[in-house]
Amino acid sequence: MLTRFSGITCLFFLFTLPLAAQTIAVRGRVLSSEDAKPLQGVNVVVKRTGNGAVTNNNGDYEVNVQQNYFTTYTGDTLIFSYTGYETMEVAVNGLTRVNALLHPLAVQLDEVIVTGTAAGRSQKIISYAVGQISENMLQAAPSPILGEGFQGKVAGLRVNRVGSQPGQGVFFQIRAADAIANGQQPLIIVDGIFLNGGNLSDINPEDVERIEILKGSAGASYYGSQAANGVIQIFTRRGKNLSVGDTRVTYRAEAGYSQEVKRYDINRFTNREILDPAGPQPVLGNPSADDLHDTPLPNLHDYQEEILFRKGAFQSHYVAVEGKSGRTNFLASGQRLRDEGIIQQYDGYTRHNFRVNVDHQLSDKLALQVSSMYSASEQDWLPPTSNGPSSYLATALFLTPIFDLDAFNEEDRSAYDWDIDNTGLSTTNPLYDHAHSRQRVNRTRLLGSVGVQYFPASWLTLAYQAAIDRSTNQYEHFVDKGYLSINVPGLFGPLATYGVQNSGGGGIQRSLRTANSLISRFNATVRKSFSGFNTAVSGILLYEDLTAQYNEGIGENLAVAGLRSLDNARSNVFIASESQEVVAYSGFLVADADYKQKFIFSGLWRREGSSLFGPDQRWANYYRASGAYRLTQDVRIKGIQELKLRASTGTSGIRPAFEQRFETFELLNGVLVKNTLGNDALRPSLSKEIEVGGHITFLRAFDLDASYVQITTEDQILLTPLSGASGFAGQWRNAGTVEAEVYEAALTTDFKKLFRIKIPDFRWELTATFDRVKQSISQLDVPSYTTGPGIQQSSLFLIEEGASLGAMVGEVFATGLDQLEDQEGIDPGDYTINDVGYIVHKDAIGTPDELPYKLRDANGNPLVQVIGDINPDFRMGFSHVIGFKGLELYALVDWKKGGDIYNMTRHWLYRDQRHADVSSYPGVPAGFFGSEGLYNVLVPNNHFVEDGSFVMLREASLSYTFRQGLFRNFVKGMRLSLTGRNLMTWTNYSGFHPDVSAAPRDENLLTNRYQDERGSDTRTPGGDPSLFAVDAFNYPLARTYTFSLQLTF
Repeated sequence: MLTRFSGITCLFFLFTLPLAAQTIAVRGRVLSSEDAKPLQGVNVVVKRTGNGAVTNNNGDYEVNVQQNYFTTYTGDTLIFSYTGYETMEVAVNGLTRVNALLHPLAVQLDEVIVTGTAAGRSQKIISYAVGQISENMLQAAPSPILGEGFQGKVAGLRVNRVGSQPGQGVFFQIRAADAIANGQQPLIIVDGIFLNGGNLSDINPEDVERIEILKGSAGASYYGSQAANGVIQIFTRRGKNLSVGDTRVTYRAEAGYSQEVKRYDINRFTNREILDPAGPQPVLGNPSADDLHDTPLPNLHDYQEEILFRKGAFQSHYVAVEGKSGRTNFLASGQRLRDEGIIQQYDGYTRHNFRVNVDHQLSDKLALQVSSMYSASEQDWLPPTSNGPSSYLATALFLTPIFDLDAFNEEDRSAYDWDIDNTGLSTTNPLYDHAHSRQRVNRTRLLGSVGVQYFPASWLTLAYQAAIDRSTNQYEHFVDKGYLSINVPGLFGPLATYGVQNSGGGGIQRSLRTANSLISRFNATVRKSFSGFNTAVSGILLYEDLTAQYNEGIGENLAVAGLRSLDNARSNVFIASESQEVVAYSGFLVADADYKQKFIFSGLWRREGSSLFGPDQRWANYYRASGAYRLTQDVRIKGIQELKLRASTGTSGIRPAFEQRFETFELLNGVLVKNTLGNDALRPSLSKEIEVGGHITFLRAFDLDASYVQITTEDQILLTPLSGASGFAGQWRNAGTVEAEVYEAALTTDFKKLFRIKIPDFRWELTATFDRVKQSISQLDVPSYTTGPGIQQSSLFLIEEGASLGAMVGEVFATGLDQLEDQEGIDPGDYTINDVGYIVHKDAIGTPDELPYKLRDANGNPLVQVIGDINPDFRMGFSHVIGFKGLELYALVDWKKGGDIYNMTRHWLYRDQRHADVSSYPGVPAGFFGSEGLYNVLVPNNHFVEDGSFVMLREASLSYTFRQGLFRNFVKGMRLSLTGRNLMTWTNYSGFHPDVSAAPRDENLLTNRYQDERGSDTRTPGGDPSLFAVDAFNYPLARTYTFSLQLTF
């Protein structure tokens, strides 16, 4: 009996054993909880084995799992994950069909913030201020140069333009100016690649998917000593938003033209006798006794029409191929851009871009990401600023408009008589100068990164990335042999002029700058959810290696005409070079957490070392602590759908420049000259921020985000004068503090919801941005000084404890009688206000002695006082979109209230009495505007400080999109657009345009070696477009009209 029972038992177990843990197929469908539609491309992974599948276009999947029906073993668990949706885990528990309903993250994909977070966070659960620019915002009126279209779209982000020359990049300021001497340019990252130099002109905007902006030190603490000025991260398209199995081909062509926004008011009268009015070279005599510009110029020309401005053609062609399969998504694109610009005689700018981005899932546990871009461009270069008549633009304004410029030269019968100006001013014929002197810039840039992600567990990600940014900038200035003018262009000497010391004339200058940025990064990220908590913790190790080399050669007295070689120069041959290498190491830990997406926390600690820090200060620490509370998750408030309150604090830094950390020398003509003494105790500036703010969505139609920020940036890196005994001119030290208060807000209004418009496919939105900044120097441990962009007589910006950062100082011409009360030996009763608005002696009215009164101190020296401030009262942007089905109208209005500009163009034109002001006041003699008057020998004064306020229609477009297939569905979609940029401006500024700033030192020259060149002011090496609002013959802003066609296949 026992034997029989045992046999039956064995047979039973042998029969049931396969059933106890057998492999079975589990099928199911995955839907979105938003609209119950199938989700294609969802990853369905068996948690225990890592095996899995991807849903098809119906949302269906099938995977094999282990099941056990007769023991306590519960079987496998399925993990459902999909970009933009919450990850879901489901235990099979004996089921053969498992359906899943995935919930989208709190906001859409383009609102998930990656920059500065541990593992990506929804905008609703970010506890510090982050700005975003979506692809739709960028492509509403795309700009050819990335960054030009950022203004007005993010509160606190200011775009500073130094001109509108094709290919010229822009500069940014995020919130306040944090540095006195080191500039305000933020750290710029493209697909995880740190840009070496931050120039965005090489990058094609049509490749960009979205942009994230870390505004303050709380968010930017993630990037340590490079991030006190904020961080801009650019994400390019990768095909990941396509459906699985889709391939999309996009072709976009844009064509149009650009023209000047405004022409300069030039004097068309003279105060001189006309001896011979006939062209091509009229003759003017001596000044009249009354010195009044009231005689019309003979043989009058309009040089701005004839030789300066034009309608410049613009065109671009762009092709992109995107695709996505179950494990791979990619983008491959190419673009050609051609922009002639608005200045005649110049060829403009041509750029070619190529990009390949690939993401590939090598296995269920291993993923690969590759990003690459190559850019090559050529620019017919016009110097962005000018010291008087030293550029084509400036000379065209300086030259008295009475000459026929096509007249030939008496010396060699060549075209364009170089010395046709017989007025005594000796202005070179701009046509001659441009025909024999050309400057060109050729740039290349390679961006590349390779990243690997390993997923050993569902809660753990290990990642590594290596990235490089390599750029080359080749510059050439060629003046051909036989050059006749004595006004030598550029940086050449007298032997560039034919006949001087028997020289054959001409010259050549070439430079090559190469910059490389390499980063190597490893991070480990842990994600866990438990008891209502959602956490992500990431530990990162980062290595940076930055190198830069510069080589230059220049010479004069060419041997052979037309030969563009340095070997062609026979005299005054000089070479120069510069080399830099910087390394940095960082380790940091960042943690993000929330409790039921209601209580939100973020913390960070970073330790960083760099060769730019002195040996005594080799390591720097940075931190973040922030929190937020979504009140409406606990309390229902009528009319309010979302209310989040947040507060944060954090630190970030500003690295010293290479020449600030180390001893510097100049080797000139074989002579070694000491420059600045190195500083082993130099440390990065430290920016501390306290930010409070909130986000509210109310009445279902309004979305408001607002912040109040206090910023203190200590340890400013400033040049300190040294005694002559040291042998060095100065030493860079930590010697000051800047403080700022920032108010910023962004309000989006959905008028369709507000007015309860029921029309399907109708949309109507307005986004308004606002920011106001107050910034001052609260501590200065060096003597006060003035600084500026480096060009002649431009050091008018005051650096003094207690002063506003951005204050201008200069001499003062009195405009009110009350200003004379403290002037010694002056009886206010003897003076009056003349037609120009200045105080003059009553007895001098209407005579050549009529001069403006300049305020003086007790010793008789001119008083130097604050005469202006670059800081505006506020800045606002209004972005408006209204559309119905495929039709869309978009406009962006930019409003700047206040903020002064020093109009040095106008100041220079007073020198030769070429500005229209000289003839605009009947009865006021020319001397009033001359060297003893307002021109003041180019010394800065209050007359040339102008209000830079403006209201501007910056962008507008009218588009129609055909969403249905065309030509038997060969074309999936088509978009037609009319676009205008910089269309209308309302302002009282007298220059070309108030949206202007001084150009910094560029990559073409070592201009710190040359006095009165851009960036030559040793106290602010390189210049600062954010602080130095100086207009000095900058390339005028262009108004652009284009038509574009976009086809999708």
